[in-house]
Amino acid sequence: MSENNNEKTDSEKREIEALSAYAMKAELYVVPLTFSILALSMQFPVKTSYVYVFLLQSLGWLLLVVSGAAGLKLLRNVSDEYRWKKEEARLANKKIRFLKELPKYMMNGLVGC
Repeated sequence: MSENNNEKTDSEKREIEALSAYAMKAELYVVPLTFSILALSMQFPVKTSYVYVFLLQSLGWLLLVVSGAAGLKLLRNVSDEYRWKKEEARLANKKIRFLKELPKYMMNGLVGC
């Protein structure tokens, strides 16, 4: 029964990793798209004498800037998370190597018990 649980959790972990990868790729496309739309909309503004249209257009530009900045912040947080996971895996490997070599040191009397 525990094997089924382990297999299920391994399969769930792979599924979550795959979904995370797809989400990351989508975010990598959306952030530059946001700034591209902003650049095009600012390069070709609507020329009008109506104040409301100008305010609405300016609000749209502001929202695009906020959206792009939030996307960049999200990408930075994700990269930090991956960096921490990599560091955690490195430390876990180092701990495993130490625990494997511990009996050898104990036999030589280097570790006091």
